[in-house]
Amino acid sequence: MQSMIHRTWHTFFTAMILACLLLTTVASAQQPYFTPAVYNKASLSLVSDIPIVHLYGTAAEMGDQHGQLLASQIQTLTTDYIDKWLQARGPLSAKQLMLQLARAMESAIPQSFREEMHALSRAARVSYDDILLTNTIFDIKKSVQCSTMVAYGSATHNGQLFFARNLDFASLDVAHHYGVVFVYHPKDGHEFVSVGFPGLVGVLSGMNDAGLAEAIMEVQGYGASIKAAPYAMIFRQVLQECATTSEAITLLERTSHSTANNLMLADAYGNARVAELTPITIGLRRPDHHLLFATNHFRSPPLWQNTDCSRYRTMQSFALSHYGRLDVPAMQRLLLQVARLDRTLQSMVFIPQTRELYIAMGMLPAAAGRFVYLAPSHWRFKRPGHHEKQ
Repeated sequence: MQSMIHRTWHTFFTAMILACLLLTTVASAQQPYFTPAVYNKASLSLVSDIPIVHLYGTAAEMGDQHGQLLASQIQTLTTDYIDKWLQARGPLSAKQLMLQLARAMESAIPQSFREEMHALSRAARVSYDDILLTNTIFDIKKSVQCSTMVAYGSATHNGQLFFARNLDFASLDVAHHYGVVFVYHPKDGHEFVSVGFPGLVGVLSGMNDAGLAEAIMEVQGYGASIKAAPYAMIFRQVLQECATTSEAITLLERTSHSTANNLMLADAYGNARVAELTPITIGLRRPDHHLLFATNHFRSPPLWQNTDCSRYRTMQSFALSHYGRLDVPAMQRLLLQVARLDRTLQSMVFIPQTRELYIAMGMLPAAAGRFVYLAPSHWRFKRPGHHEKQ
């Protein structure tokens, strides 16, 4: 009986995935969401339908390039997604209330990011208030539900570190079409890759030229602070200023945090940690038998939340059943097992040591689609990090 139920569920799930693939294919044929373009040194190109945007220079220059290359996408997301998402959660006045909170947070945003947002709003012909709200909305109205797993050493088939990540957030039949791989070439600091969305200045998932990779998972509770910068901007600072997991933790320990988050970190030397962040304190979790998992709950001793999470248990079970044989295809299968049918917007596997990325997006759930391989050559990093092992 159990095997029959399992086969029935597998058939149903497969049918749902095929239906999503068909709908996505039809939609893509009707509307090109991105088209290649060049603006000064910056560019928008497509690699197997994955948009890659290269930005160069100062914060203001990169904001201008971002807005010029993605103006129509930013305008669409502002009216068809952000406004729609807010209205689904309250009256029309909800946007004004959230905008007041966003303005209260603005003074904590580093000046360079404010300059970037102003340049972005002018180039995209979108109000600065809308850009500010886009970049603070995650802190104000928490809704991101994600899964991450790191495996390395004896857990993997070759000892290499693999960093798997699903980004789960409401699509409203809009957001999953607009994922972008940004490649930042800032005037100062590390060059880095950010898997995000048009109009977003901060980082939700990314990796830099030194091989430091990170991904966020929101956590409920523990209060909030409007005296801290938006968390995605802090996590961008991590990639732009740090080369290793230990350097990232040092930065996080000296920084104020707006809200509770898990931040999975891994570097090119096989160091991995989950930083459990609150506005008051930080907890750290280390790998166990070369495996590290995180979803949307704290699990370090001082912050432990006694909450069951089926995605966490699924990752544990999968990792143990494939121990010693984990590789990129296995991590991709894992991401599909913990995907949420209507919310997994982006799925990816980072390989920090070699700066490689496998990414799937553009359909729901993203993990059911084709993972596109992006080699280090796609980043055009001009000054890859060279650091001693920590």
